[in-house]
Amino acid sequence: MHKIKKTLFLAVLFFIILNFRASSGCCPFRETNNSWSASSFYCGICGFYGSLTKSLNTHLSSIGLLHLRTLEVYDTRIRLSVTDENAGTEPGGQDGILFGYCDFGEKYGYAHINSMPNRGIAAVDITYGYDDEIDFTFLEENLCPDCLNKILTGYREAGADNCRNLFLIDFQTMEIYPLPENVVSFMRDDYYFHIDHAEGRDRVLIFYVPGR
Repeated sequence: MHKIKKTLFLAVLFFIILNFRASSGCCPFRETNNSWSASSFYCGICGFYGSLTKSLNTHLSSIGLLHLRTLEVYDTRIRLSVTDENAGTEPGGQDGILFGYCDFGEKYGYAHINSMPNRGIAAVDITYGYDDEIDFTFLEENLCPDCLNKILTGYREAGADNCRNLFLIDFQTMEIYPLPENVVSFMRDDYYFHIDHAEGRDRVLIFYVPGR
């Protein structure tokens, strides 16, 4: 009888600890040095506490900037949200220009975003910091296998020496792809990208060009 009570007590204690960790936002994968990928729930991008979920960008039809050292997501606002499109609203007016600024951190640089969502155009001026290498150990510990594989696929396709810390993410399809230093233009789904490369900087022009 004593053993049964002890077992029940340990089971209840374990359950309470798990719920406390989840409710406090703690991620066990971020507190350990193992090489396991985070579960989907704890994924730093698409998980419950992930950057997409926190910024409420998952309902948008747009392209975002994804910084791989901070896992923060920044909307280029190249398109209206799904809600605004369905309602027929036009925030900012037909020719309105939206301005945005992204501070990635002292080591990682910053970006300026100018967009015209009603015309499907965005210009992103990126200045990289002195630390622009991808930390795969950090990604492996903080991302789910699906998000990690998308980043690794883009990294392999672009080449190891052609990727920086900043990737692009499609909010609707959840596709993730890099800004390769050896590529000046490419097409993904309904978006056309043109990149002007310079020393420590990139200027990315994004056009929404759906098929007719």
